[in-house]
Amino acid sequence: MKKVFINYSSDPEDKKIFESLYMHLGLIRDFDIWHSGKINAGAVTEDELSLHLKESEVVIPLLSVNYLNNNFCMTEFASAKQLLKELYPVLISSFDIDSCEVLKDVDCNLIPESKSFIETSSNIDEACMEVCKELRCKVLGEKLSSRILNPDSRRFLYLLAALPIVLGLGYGAWCYFNDQVSSITYLGSLIMISISLVPIIKLLLPTNSLHKIYNS
Repeated sequence: MKKVFINYSSDPEDKKIFESLYMHLGLIRDFDIWHSGKINAGAVTEDELSLHLKESEVVIPLLSVNYLNNNFCMTEFASAKQLLKELYPVLISSFDIDSCEVLKDVDCNLIPESKSFIETSSNIDEACMEVCKELRCKVLGEKLSSRILNPDSRRFLYLLAALPIVLGLGYGAWCYFNDQVSSITYLGSLIMISISLVPIIKLLLPTNSLHKIYNS
């Protein structure tokens, strides 16, 4: 299980996006997540943050203009880099990425890879889900299309592909032996055989939606 440290600014809008993202990240069983909201009353905030940052394997800063202008957040960001943590900054609200020199050496780890911001999405939950998928891919080494059709699914598709072919050939043979061969006969057989192309495509194309079922 990966120890994950999430760092975000105290701005209300940032916290709102954090809460949505945190709910989605909580579904990833391989993540042991810690954030500042877990600091117990009476504990020294700086000490707790420093301790959990050092213990973490992965650091996920939630980047926004508020985060980048917060000295405390940027100190945590610099510490994560200095400690050589796995750093995966998540873009949550709009700012000029190209103007941020501190992001130059982690550009390849920015999430989403499209460099779109969560707040600009028409559906925040959907955007958070996509962020979680990318994090699973990067942190856990999973592929977005990692789940391959299991043997039972493949057998079912083979049967589904064979059935129209058998029916088409059987119909053609029946018409032939009963002297009812016509253009309609050939057309019917062709249609039945063509139907089998659908499951065959499912088997042959790895980018098909059946191969994109994500491992949960």
